[in-house]
Amino acid sequence: MVGDTCTAEKTCKGNTKCAPATGAGFCTCIDKFKPDDNLNCVEGAEVLGGKCKNGVGCENIQDSKCSSSTDEVGKCECPTGFHGDDGTSTCTKDSMVGDTCTAEKTCKGNTKCSSATGAGFCTCIDKFKPDDNLNCVEGAEVLGGKCKNGVGCENIQDSKCSSSTDEVGKCECPAGFHGDDGTSTCTKDSMVGDTCTAEKTCKGNTKCSSATGAGFCTCIDKFKPDDNLNCVEGAEVLGGKCKNGVGCENIQDSKCSSSTDEVGKCECPTGFHGDDGTSTCTKDSMVGDTCTAEKTCKGNTKCSSATGAGFCTCIDKFKPDDNLNCVEGAEVLGGKCKNGVGCENIQDSICSSSTDEVGKCECPTGFHGDDGTSTCTKDSMVGDTCTAEKTCNGNTKCSSATGAGFCTCIDKFKPDDNLNCVEGAEVLGGKCKNGVGCENIQDSICSSSTDEVGKCECPTGFHGDDGTSTCTKDSMVGDTCTAEKTCKGNTKCSSATGAGFCTCIDKFKPDDNLNCVEGAEVLGGKCKTGVGCENIQDSKCSSSTDEVGKCECPTGFHGDDGTSTCTKDSMVGDTCTAEKTCNGNTKCSSATGAGFCTCIDKFKPDDNLNCVEGAEVLGGKCKNGVGCENIQDSICSSSTDEVGKCECPTGFHGDDGTSTCTKDSMVGDTCTAEKTCNGNTKCSSATGAGFCTCIDKFKPDDNLNCVEGAEVLGGKCKNGVGCENIQDSKCSSSTDEVGKCECPTGFHGDDGTSTCTKDADSMVGDTCTADKTCKGNTKCSSATGAGFCTCIDKFKPDDNLNCVEGAEVLGGKCKNGVGCENIQDSKCSSSTDEVGKCECPTGFHGDDGTSTCTKDSMVGDTCTAEKTCKGNTKCSSATGAGFCTCIDKFKPDDNLNCVEGAEVLGGKCKNGVGCENIQDSKCSSSTDEVGKCECPTGFHGDDGTSTCTKDSMVGDTCTADKTCKGNTKCSSATGAGFCTCIDKFKPDDNLNCVEGAEVLGGKCKNGVGCENIQDSKCSSSTDEVGKCECPTGFHGDDGTSTCTKDSMVGDTCTAEKTCKGNTKCSSATGAGFCTCIDKFKPDDNLNCVEGAEVLGGKCKNGVGCENIQDSKCSSSTDEVGKCECPTGFHGDDGTSTCTKDADSMVGDTCTADKTCKGNTKCSSATGAGFCTCIDKFKPDDNLNCVEGAEVLGGKCKNGVGCENIQDSKCSSSTDEVGKCECPTGFHGDDGTSTCTKDADSLVGDTCTAEKTCRGNTKCSSATGAGFCTCIDKFKPDDNLNCVEGAEVLGGKCKNGVGCENIQDSKCSSSTDEVGKCECPTGFHGDDGTSTCTKDSMVGDTCTAEKTCKGYTKCSSATGPGFCTCNDGFKPDDNLNCINGAEVLGGPCKNGVGCEQIQNSECSSSSTEEGKCVCSSGFDGDDGTGTCTKVPHLNDTCSLDSQCAYPYGKCVKGMCKCDEQHVEDTTSGLCVAGLHGLCKNDSYCKYPITETCQSTGNSTEVKTCQCKKGYAEDATHKCKAPNSGICDEGGCQDPHAECVPPNKNTTVTSCICKASYKLNKEGKCTGSAISVAFGALVLSLMTILTL
Repeated sequence: MVGDTCTAEKTCKGNTKCAPATGAGFCTCIDKFKPDDNLNCVEGAEVLGGKCKNGVGCENIQDSKCSSSTDEVGKCECPTGFHGDDGTSTCTKDSMVGDTCTAEKTCKGNTKCSSATGAGFCTCIDKFKPDDNLNCVEGAEVLGGKCKNGVGCENIQDSKCSSSTDEVGKCECPAGFHGDDGTSTCTKDSMVGDTCTAEKTCKGNTKCSSATGAGFCTCIDKFKPDDNLNCVEGAEVLGGKCKNGVGCENIQDSKCSSSTDEVGKCECPTGFHGDDGTSTCTKDSMVGDTCTAEKTCKGNTKCSSATGAGFCTCIDKFKPDDNLNCVEGAEVLGGKCKNGVGCENIQDSICSSSTDEVGKCECPTGFHGDDGTSTCTKDSMVGDTCTAEKTCNGNTKCSSATGAGFCTCIDKFKPDDNLNCVEGAEVLGGKCKNGVGCENIQDSICSSSTDEVGKCECPTGFHGDDGTSTCTKDSMVGDTCTAEKTCKGNTKCSSATGAGFCTCIDKFKPDDNLNCVEGAEVLGGKCKTGVGCENIQDSKCSSSTDEVGKCECPTGFHGDDGTSTCTKDSMVGDTCTAEKTCNGNTKCSSATGAGFCTCIDKFKPDDNLNCVEGAEVLGGKCKNGVGCENIQDSICSSSTDEVGKCECPTGFHGDDGTSTCTKDSMVGDTCTAEKTCNGNTKCSSATGAGFCTCIDKFKPDDNLNCVEGAEVLGGKCKNGVGCENIQDSKCSSSTDEVGKCECPTGFHGDDGTSTCTKDADSMVGDTCTADKTCKGNTKCSSATGAGFCTCIDKFKPDDNLNCVEGAEVLGGKCKNGVGCENIQDSKCSSSTDEVGKCECPTGFHGDDGTSTCTKDSMVGDTCTAEKTCKGNTKCSSATGAGFCTCIDKFKPDDNLNCVEGAEVLGGKCKNGVGCENIQDSKCSSSTDEVGKCECPTGFHGDDGTSTCTKDSMVGDTCTADKTCKGNTKCSSATGAGFCTCIDKFKPDDNLNCVEGAEVLGGKCKNGVGCENIQDSKCSSSTDEVGKCECPTGFHGDDGTSTCTKDSMVGDTCTAEKTCKGNTKCSSATGAGFCTCIDKFKPDDNLNCVEGAEVLGGKCKNGVGCENIQDSKCSSSTDEVGKCECPTGFHGDDGTSTCTKDADSMVGDTCTADKTCKGNTKCSSATGAGFCTCIDKFKPDDNLNCVEGAEVLGGKCKNGVGCENIQDSKCSSSTDEVGKCECPTGFHGDDGTSTCTKDADSLVGDTCTAEKTCRGNTKCSSATGAGFCTCIDKFKPDDNLNCVEGAEVLGGKCKNGVGCENIQDSKCSSSTDEVGKCECPTGFHGDDGTSTCTKDSMVGDTCTAEKTCKGYTKCSSATGPGFCTCNDGFKPDDNLNCINGAEVLGGPCKNGVGCEQIQNSECSSSSTEEGKCVCSSGFDGDDGTGTCTKVPHLNDTCSLDSQCAYPYGKCVKGMCKCDEQHVEDTTSGLCVAGLHGLCKNDSYCKYPITETCQSTGNSTEVKTCQCKKGYAEDATHKCKAPNSGICDEGGCQDPHAECVPPNKNTTVTSCICKASYKLNKEGKCTGSAISVAFGALVLSLMTILTL
């Protein structure tokens, strides 16, 4: 349970833990658990008033303590100086005199705020005074008492605090009063201006102004009036206070501004000036006086120029009087001025005189104002917005009769360059804005319809000169021009004689209406009668008649619509690169872009190498190897820049004018009686069944085609043919493999010749080359033919190196590395022209006269009794079971073969062998991996040597003569010390230096071996072996290389910065200060050393005394303090015990002889009263004073115990125990420290079953849990108080309440933010009214009598039409008008709802809801507001991109629909059948029955699908339901037919056939009799017809 003892042996169980964490203390709850009334730990947060014991159980309530530090059960409470409510988890600090208070931060305890608004400083409540610590104690304030921030003396009439800052001051009498310290009275002195008579003399530092004694009091010499007219030491100064004409006598030329009993000030009279605080009046400058750098302006004037050279004018808040002196006041229109100055403080005004003549202040052009006022109001400017509330000023009027438009000039006025209206006529080139300012120039427009300044100009199709007031109609492109009828505007005549057609002047182009507008002419632009394209070089107009055409490039040129360039097409054979691509009907011959231009498919070069439509033919022109690509197997005869022709290459043939190259027969092809040889070939057999070979004077080329020339050795052949014309030769291949012509065995001949000569034999070692082959029984050692001659198989060199029959043997003759090829693994001992012998190479052995080289054993190979080591190796084991190693005087080479030589360090080894002959060495590998010979730990040696020398060891002595060896160095720079490891080496357990970092716990000796561990030491400074360790004040773990400094008592600890060494953090959360662990105490340096903490011991930051029960550290800051007993406890330094004082109880009687003890004080300053708690203490249930704030519901007696709860009282004024409570008119909750004056609830305040709504409010919820709102006939005011009246739109509301009495309204705020009552979407109403009227909806009918309401207007100006949205509004999904722009795909009805999307229409002209779609010939995407004109089907084209309308492509030079779509001749669109791609319903073939909608998970891909209620049939048509509109798909019901429902319409619907009628389920049904009768009638009619 909480408070149970815990030790290292006796741990806390369940939801408890030991405090402290060392395990010796008392059990307390773990996080998120609290003690219950039985001190068991249950889930929940600890709260004030909760049970505790032995000082534990309150740890998670910051600044709290347990009222019991013993085994008695206590409760969690706030200590002295803090307060908190039972049931909460917060202890709040009490206020002190001078603490700041705000509306949010109130004064606590026996204090109140000095300001009624709640923003000031805390001061004592009545009958309390500040003590020396500025705590409020009972008693009366006295002069000399403590105060701060201007508060603490309020109850001493006419006194003040000497300090208005955060410094502590004292209560004193202010100037003009006097009083003695310790008293509570300040007596008033006489004041300047008081009346004096013979009977009523002046008191204090005053004298009477009259020698007779009848006058007014004024200051004596060397005294002056202060701001309260009291006389204080000092000289009188300007600005000083005065009255009744006295108080300024000692300032020459000054006067008192008041000759009455009103307080005035000392000032200089008009025409003089002086600075407040000085005692001199100097004559002023006047407005308009000249000022220079040397001659400055004086008095209430300043120079008009910052450089100091100008004219004097008045300073701020002064104005010129009629004499041009500056007097207090604001400058006004009509006031005097001179030299352009004197009006500066009237914004936008000017002085009418810029000379030395006196003028007046007036408003300049564009402004107006009345004399006597200080305001020049700006006239309205052309383009300013005007509304019903904001009219146009000056010479302007509103462009709209309704008052909502833009300001423009009245008649006979025009805008000047600043858009002010001045007298005159509007002219072209004049300024304008927002589309106004040009109304009086017929046919003109303003170039700006926005807030940017524009100019008056003639619109497209008109012209006029700036400065004139006339716009004349322009000529149009293609209009006829003659000598008499010239071209007007931005046009000129196409003919210099004046008889031709009008076309645009330079830098102008025709628009779609053939008016000339600024811009460059572009391909695709409009033209007519052959003109309109002159400025596009090499272009022409497609129309030479009066029909409108377009600008295009002629044959041989190309260009894109919208550009102004006709580029010459590339020609066949032109070079192309990555930068220079092929143009026109050409493409690059190379995919990388670097090659030559050739024709695209279905085009051919003409005689000029231009690409024209047609197929390429043999004999056709070509160049640079291109131009024949489309004639299979053909080539261009020219691979240069010369013009060639297309022809068939070698091995092919074909006729000019045709497009076919046929393959010739090839050498070796089979020929039969039926299959003859073609081209330059003949059959090898006279019977016709053989192989094709070349005719006379032809030879096979490398591809076995027959070309002119003689057959040669080395030439290609196949199937034994192709060499017939070379005597004694043969084809090397008698099969279908390609061979070559060669001389047979016994003959030789050189490739490229046609002769085979009988051989003479070569000798072994003779050189052979491609030209010089080996003869006789020899062959070349190299397949390439360049090497040395050696014997053929089954031949061997004799002693003369001739090849004779026999097998090659070891010891046999050889030369130039050849002659031993047939002895496996052998080599020739001579690789030169010297004669050598055949022998076995290193790693092999064999006997002369034999033909076998056997592999030697290798170092590291396994040897056994059965498997001995071979060659220059021996077994490492005498028993024969080990690993092979080299015999004496042999060593392993890099391949572990044994070669002559001594073993060396760094040499190869394996399986632990190969280093036996190097003393003290070892092989680095004891496995089958290859290693190297090296010195073991404790020895060293250099690679390439055969010696391992013993290293020095850590701790060995080193001297100047005896240096440290191996991986050691001397600890002393002089060479006399002890050996230690070099960098990156450490001592091993034998004190040898091995690779690695030194670590704590590692071996050392003689004080060395730990140098590389910072702040460490060796535990041994002698020849004994020690270990590396951290010294006192540092700590570190064995195996690591770091000694970290221990924390000290009072060091800060955080979650990231933990306490180190013998310290722990004072806070379980990890954020606090370091203190000693159990059984350790701070020493004088605040390091933790073994021992118990004692009173008088060192501490800091409130820690270091934890193990002395009930003690505290005297320092809660970074200063060093000492452990001591707190107030109410006592104990002796050097001991570890604080004993509790015996306290008085609340309500005990106190007298002068019987004082209050412990945490109590007497309620009376005289000492006779009742004991009550000192500041920051409160009565507990037994009326003992414990730390914490007094709370409502707390115990009290004899009227005391509640003093620190403002506006509270004790329910008992007798010796009976009472409780603290709020008096009538106040309320407060038990457990809190606040009595709040009762007040009404506000609209939007939360209400619950416990917290009801007060005043004129009620809860919005019948259950009592909601928000407060006004009762009937009351409304919220601007502060959300409920006042009499009806709720209105625009009225305040909050949390969704406050508008309940306005039908169909809502509050704009459903949160704690203040909102306003408004009508929801679909309703409208005016602020100040109490009605929300339903808006009209898009598609509602409107008439002259029934207008459209809300954000709608009637589609017809005359009244009968349909409601549609106002500009800037769009229909929502319910056809209500909401803010936003109309978009394609948006809802509409009755043909309205899409007006703001140009070239769009509503898909429904009925009461059915439709959607906005583009009109015929236009296209746009749903969600956008743009319909773009689409190109027409059947327009000419050359690229798909020129048919940019949806689903179009270029087919044979004309725009057509792609494969999935067909042309709708009515709309001109490419439409799809069911499941075809579409953009909207217009792109479906049968829009009556089909709709365009998204499919699957994609919102981007749309296809045509049957409308809802329609069904797809086997022919992929949509069958209509009964009564539904139908088309070719027909009807779903077999008893219905697709016909017009009546004679007044041609629209077809599914109607039940004769004898059938529509039932309730919507099906066509008929009786069996009527059906049979119908069938009979039909049969009879058929018979009669026959």
